[in-house]
Amino acid sequence: MKIGIDCGHTLSGADYGAVGIKAESNLTREVGNRVIQKLQKLGHTVVNCTVDSASSVNSSLSQRVSKANNSNLDLFVSIHFNAFNGAAYGTEVYTYGANRLSSAVSVLNNIVSLGYTNRGIKDGSSLYVIRNTSAKSMLIECCFIDNTSDMNKFNAEKMADEIVKGLVGRTTDIPGGGSESGGSGGSSGGSGNIYGSHSLIKELQQEINKQGFGSIAVDGIAGDETLNASPMVRKGASGGITKVIQKMLINIGYPVGSYGADGVFGSGTETAVKAFQRDCNLSSDGIVGRETWKALFRNLK
Repeated sequence: MKIGIDCGHTLSGADYGAVGIKAESNLTREVGNRVIQKLQKLGHTVVNCTVDSASSVNSSLSQRVSKANNSNLDLFVSIHFNAFNGAAYGTEVYTYGANRLSSAVSVLNNIVSLGYTNRGIKDGSSLYVIRNTSAKSMLIECCFIDNTSDMNKFNAEKMADEIVKGLVGRTTDIPGGGSESGGSGGSSGGSGNIYGSHSLIKELQQEINKQGFGSIAVDGIAGDETLNASPMVRKGASGGITKVIQKMLINIGYPVGSYGADGVFGSGTETAVKAFQRDCNLSSDGIVGRETWKALFRNLK
């Protein structure tokens, strides 16, 4: 089966997702990247239709649809999270004309089995990616990111498992995923990409697990698993992951201000990130997203 997976919204620029207890743009990738890896391990062909940066919402949406329509897909799946001022909860799936596709119904019922309220199959005819994709399509609103009850239930691995089972009838573990046993490949996921190895990467992995962004091997090797679990961080953030970013910047030669690695993403850290991004020929938005994480991993000394 040939399936297009779209991790909804961008990581930077226009079309950034909703923000609640956690950021939608991060969560769509935590779940979506796992879905992609699981489907591939099961032998399915997966086209990643995700767009990480765009100059406008229309550009973001049209790029996703173009990837899908140029790939002769059997099915297109867009993964999202909902938000409504903390007042709503549960899971819903959108299809064209509220068509009760068997796979859409299965995905919905599977996610609901995790304890979420069933909000039903809904009409997604007005949604750009549903209206314009030529393949059968669905948009999954996994749960509400601004509802405490929903987010207390959330586990990216379990959510991905239920989506995959709904799509193809069964699931599988991600190669090398979540293990600290020291098996081959560690957090690189076996034969996946490796972006760097350093003690600061190990510190980051510990923080990722501690803060609930993933459950990954703590081996100091930055592979796809570590990259996929690394959250987007911007000015105003604070905590252990911000502190690791500051240490990485200092290690590479970019001072973060007079307070050093204090765990607070202020103006000094933002200036350092922008300078690092410019030197790496990245968009200098001051936000540590997927491509900036890759560059940090690769440049550690």
